[in-house]
Amino acid sequence: MKGRKRLTIKKNVMLPQIAQLTQIESRACITAAQKAGVKTEEIRQMAIYRRNAIRDSSMPSAEIIKELNTVSGAFGAREKLTPETIAAAVELITSHFAHLAAAEITKAYQLNAAGLLEERAETWGGKFSVDQLGKVLKNYDNYRRGLMAALIRELEAIREAERQQEREDRMKAEFEDVFFAKVQFVKDHGTSWEDVPEFWFNVFKQRGAIRLTKQQGEDYFERAKKIADMAARDQQQLALLTPIEQRYREAFKIEPENYAKTVARKMVVYDFLKGIL
Repeated sequence: MKGRKRLTIKKNVMLPQIAQLTQIESRACITAAQKAGVKTEEIRQMAIYRRNAIRDSSMPSAEIIKELNTVSGAFGAREKLTPETIAAAVELITSHFAHLAAAEITKAYQLNAAGLLEERAETWGGKFSVDQLGKVLKNYDNYRRGLMAALIRELEAIREAERQQEREDRMKAEFEDVFFAKVQFVKDHGTSWEDVPEFWFNVFKQRGAIRLTKQQGEDYFERAKKIADMAARDQQQLALLTPIEQRYREAFKIEPENYAKTVARKMVVYDFLKGIL
């Protein structure tokens, strides 16, 4: 073909280094291989290919030509590839198979020769064919699609889990900042156990800040029960003073036993903050 640029590899040209897998990718390969029913190494190879796609290469033509020379010699071509054939093959690959790694060209021919692809493209009779190259790569692309999908699903699952953990860590950090600011305020300015949210008791207890003996727990509960009984009586009295049509609109009804537990927990935290406990 006149005017077509001759594509060759200079002897002193160094091809790019193969990008290695990250820890996340390595983890995803193990799970993806189990779900896909293949060896981990097979998925690992796909992950490496994915990180070294032709479209991301700084020297795509050089990488492709190197593989073309390999497959033509290994799989039956008796004639040396012509510049026109090489140019057409490079154009085919960069236009339609740039998502593959250059090394997958050889991989595709290996699987084709072994009859492991869904369709087997006939090898050339001593002559390299761009048409046959396209068929081999198309069949190989269909083969790799399922494995690559399994890998990407696991990668996304791991990344989503990490994003979720980051969100939880951020929320926890924000909670810590707000929580301790409120605790400090009650410690400095609080005047009663009623200034304390009940859930503070569990927070301090889980962190080992509050420890009560059995006797102390009973004492706090007895004090709280008196307050709860009084609150229940006040609520009953209020009900009698409230018009009948409004009595059942109360959103909260005091049950002395449960309310006493709530009051006791608040009292414990308040005393703890004030240095009484």
